[in-house]
Amino acid sequence: MTEVEGLVCRVHSTTMPQASPDTPVFVMVHGIGLSHRYFDRLQADLIRHGHTQVLDLPGFGGTPKPGQQLAIEDYAVVIGEALDAAGIRSCVLIGHSMGAQFVTELALRRPDLVSELVLIGPVTDSARRSVIWHTLALGLDSLLERPLTNAMVFTDYARCGLPWYFTELPVMLNYRLHERLPLATQPVLIIRGSNDPVARHRWCSRLAATAQDGRLVEVSGQPHAAHRGGAREVSEAILALLHKDNRLPPQPGNSPVAARQEPRTILRRLRTVVSGRNSATPRPDTANFRSITIGDRQCRAYPMMHTGAHESDVSPGEATAQRVFVLIHGIGMSHRYFKRLASVLADYGDTYLIDLPGYGWTATPAEEMSNPANADLIGTLLDDIGVDSCTVVGHSMGVQSATELAITRPDLVSNLVLIGAAVDAKRRTALQQALRQRVFVLIHGIGMSHRYFARLAAVLADHGDTYLIDLPGYGWTATPAEEMSNPANADLIGTLLDDIGVDSCTVVGHSMGVQQRVFVLIHGIGMSHRYFARLAAVLADHGDTYLIDLPGYGWTATPAEEMSNPANADLIGTLLDDIGVDSCTVVGHSMGVQSATELAITRPDLVSNLVLIQRVFVLIHGIGMSHRYFARLAAVLADHGDTYLIDLPGYGWTGTPAEEMSNPANADLIGALLDEIGVGSCTVVGHSMGVQSATELAITRPDLVSHLVLIGAAVDAKRRTAYQQALRLGMNSLLEKPLLNAVQFLDVLRCGPRWYLAELAVALAYYLEERLPLVGQRVLIMRGSRDLIAGNHWSRTLAETSQRGELLEIPRKPHAVHHSDPATVAAGILAFTAHETTHQWLSPEPELTLR
Repeated sequence: MTEVEGLVCRVHSTTMPQASPDTPVFVMVHGIGLSHRYFDRLQADLIRHGHTQVLDLPGFGGTPKPGQQLAIEDYAVVIGEALDAAGIRSCVLIGHSMGAQFVTELALRRPDLVSELVLIGPVTDSARRSVIWHTLALGLDSLLERPLTNAMVFTDYARCGLPWYFTELPVMLNYRLHERLPLATQPVLIIRGSNDPVARHRWCSRLAATAQDGRLVEVSGQPHAAHRGGAREVSEAILALLHKDNRLPPQPGNSPVAARQEPRTILRRLRTVVSGRNSATPRPDTANFRSITIGDRQCRAYPMMHTGAHESDVSPGEATAQRVFVLIHGIGMSHRYFKRLASVLADYGDTYLIDLPGYGWTATPAEEMSNPANADLIGTLLDDIGVDSCTVVGHSMGVQSATELAITRPDLVSNLVLIGAAVDAKRRTALQQALRQRVFVLIHGIGMSHRYFARLAAVLADHGDTYLIDLPGYGWTATPAEEMSNPANADLIGTLLDDIGVDSCTVVGHSMGVQQRVFVLIHGIGMSHRYFARLAAVLADHGDTYLIDLPGYGWTATPAEEMSNPANADLIGTLLDDIGVDSCTVVGHSMGVQSATELAITRPDLVSNLVLIQRVFVLIHGIGMSHRYFARLAAVLADHGDTYLIDLPGYGWTGTPAEEMSNPANADLIGALLDEIGVGSCTVVGHSMGVQSATELAITRPDLVSHLVLIGAAVDAKRRTAYQQALRLGMNSLLEKPLLNAVQFLDVLRCGPRWYLAELAVALAYYLEERLPLVGQRVLIMRGSRDLIAGNHWSRTLAETSQRGELLEIPRKPHAVHHSDPATVAAGILAFTAHETTHQWLSPEPELTLR
């Protein structure tokens, strides 16, 4: 890590073994918002031909963010200092995107250090220097990149953070690469992907033509990150440049193809160097892992070196001494078990993750390793690394080796941290007690056999030995000459279990062996008993189950007058009395919960338990998305009602129609699907452009839609062009979570550009502000306060012009507020849909269970 006047730069290096003094050094510099990870594929190709150095510049890749804006010249100075500290006297300097500006400036300032200059996807095109154009170009490029590349880009952007990104963006846009590059005396190679919308052909051709010794190579079919998808072609172009300059003599061993076929051992290093005017002495290189082998016992330490991210958190007394953390895993684990903790501790000090002998990638010893032996090996390894004082952290059974190390090496261990210490003295009969097997014995009722328990036994068998009993005279057992009393059956079962060797068990009896459970299922408005068919099939395995048809539903006659909930409850109670039910669990669904609640209130002698299955939610995604977009919100809503996630035609895994789908057509299709499922009433939730189909469904099917929730409603009447929408979507993607952006891009790629553009035209032609006032149901307009698609004024206008509209704004959240804060969104929806029914939810004497 190089520090120049407070600016930190991290260097990731690989060293080619048996290298000659003339072995080239390739230095790779990333662009704005990114990190060294962006070069992993190109580095993997180039390490076969020379040493490599990949940088994380100040403020990027997890390095501390500077306190002020940096100019291109500042980055050039930092890079030069880092290479000087690494002992590099000449290198091939490779920069991508904004990194092309950094390396060009360094080549001008330090011609002694840079032998060749490689610019991949250089920016900024002098004819397109605006923020808007750059944002649109990046948005288009993201549709062309591979999903893994997009995921890497957005995670790096998230780590960099928007404030620092937008601090440096003007620096990139204002740098005049086309004026500076002609001053470079080194050979210059310009590389671009043939599909790169950021570094266009005309711009790159101009750069190559104006360079003193320039040439242009285009990688076919690749977008802006040509060095990732086309890593092989890019490395071959760089090697061809060295061949041309006689820096890499053309011989079989040096050809790219031969190098890929020849296995090599690469020593990877993470270099931590401190230099500059007021810097300390550089620390020595630290290999990607350090290993020690004594006999057949091997131990490894994987370092995560101090980033300096929290230097300010260290008190003045501690600032002079570097903290060191050593993490020791438990039985059956490896160093990877500590990676998340180590990534945090590395901000405070050098961190070493240990692989004990026989774990991870260490060799397995011939004999078992005692804790003192492990401690001795770890101590020797730390001595070899040069650690003289450290905090040792052990987890689970790793606390034993950690404790031994602290006892035997008090000079080495300054602090001891034990996480989840094992083994509890009261549970020291090894794992015998922990693994002691549970036993279940299932006894059927009259007229049944062991097969009656087949489904339950299949579940219980995952948790213990399970025995299904056939009583005398049932199943395949012989029929006794005389009837069997319950004590006689019990005596026979006990003898059988003794013979098997069972000494403790859980006994489960059904029907005549226990009090019989009874379930009564009451449907909601517009439904019938058939709505409960699937649930009843499961409950019937556990008790008598009655599916009610309320008056006027199913095959019952329609009364002359409407039936109140108390009247329904009275009728159901009389029916159950007539059947002979004296105690039951009543299950109500949707509007049926009201009659169920009344029954529980008026007949506490009859209702032992009350289960209310209240609501149904239907979630409709926006353009280019799929049902996966709602996964996090659905997981919360599913705790409160049946939840259906829709895939519209042409999205997700549905087929693409021959012609575009209008919003009324989508609404009609969704309605027909819900009818087929048997949904009688639901809350419809639409997001972004999906609010249009949701609104049409509410207008055309008021019998089906009880509530309408519109999240991030689009399209704003003042932004009804494709250009405006693309700009807003591109800017909003910088605010969203990286995982969501990855899901979005995968879904957009799945639906394809033809269908996306066809449906975009439909969405832009839909006037939500004219259609929404026709909705008679209650409407909730919801948005995140940072939503760039559905602005505050637009959302407020929609709420005010609705017949029964409300507005809910969630602070500090972007367009996909349902993904970034699903709990708050779900709470808002539940509170909104509960308004009209909460006054009916009373507390009867029986137990009330909400589902």
